[in-house]
Amino acid sequence: MTRALTIACLVLAALLASCEEERVLLGADLCAASDCGVELAVPARACADGTTAGYTGRCMRDEALTACHWEILDCAPLPECEAADCGQFPIAYTAGVDESVECRRAMDGTCQWTVMELPGCEPSDCGVVPESAGAFICPGGELGGFTGACIIGPDGECTWEEAPCTEPPIGSLTDMTCSLEDCGQQPSDARIACTDGTAAGNTERCIRVDADTCEWEVRTCAPPVECASNADCGETEFCDRSAVACNTSIRGMCSLRPTECPTYLDAYDRRVCACDGLTYESACEAQILGVSVASDGPCE
Repeated sequence: MTRALTIACLVLAALLASCEEERVLLGADLCAASDCGVELAVPARACADGTTAGYTGRCMRDEALTACHWEILDCAPLPECEAADCGQFPIAYTAGVDESVECRRAMDGTCQWTVMELPGCEPSDCGVVPESAGAFICPGGELGGFTGACIIGPDGECTWEEAPCTEPPIGSLTDMTCSLEDCGQQPSDARIACTDGTAAGNTERCIRVDADTCEWEVRTCAPPVECASNADCGETEFCDRSAVACNTSIRGMCSLRPTECPTYLDAYDRRVCACDGLTYESACEAQILGVSVASDGPCE
């Protein structure tokens, strides 16, 4: 064998070995970079589980193994958050009737307590009012039975609310309950919110006032009580001077004092300047201590 032939054989063997090596390295689903053309200007990104997604720089065959394309990966979906993943529940938060606080995964991949809005119930969602619906005065003086409110029940379905008595009613419940027909046409009074936190106006409840009479309940707000200081108000109230910009020469009004304040999970600045010259995180934080609000925003 001549020297030239020997060199040619060696070159051919090297090429064959290189092709075999590339085939082994690439595998059935990988292509040579030249088969995908110009590289993409798509950035890679880090996933919450520590892996990398986005553009990988690998030229891949499609599922049919007929074409090649640059590989772009999505982050693997993370498992749903459990309550334990969010840590201590914000016990100071008081959810409204149309809210709940759930442990949800945030955009950064961490689990956080999140305020979720619940679907509300309209009267049409509860259907026809039961013929037996009625309200009555409980032995303790509070109202029980049909409230006229369409609420979300324990099973998540909309249902007519029935208020229980703190003490069991005396005698037969049927004897104490008034049907809606017993009260006749409802009065036109609208329901209103009172400054002391109670509701007044037409409660839409047909109640029994004595053994022979059923009437629509129409409440009136208690008259406001003027005050010079918190000492002039009840134990659950404070002397609110917010409406008079803390002017001590003008009497304030007794208002219901909050018992607890919500934990706000958004970044909105709710700070206020109070009449004592101090800055509080929210109006509720000041009022819960019996201090009136002078203005929105921190004190200067």
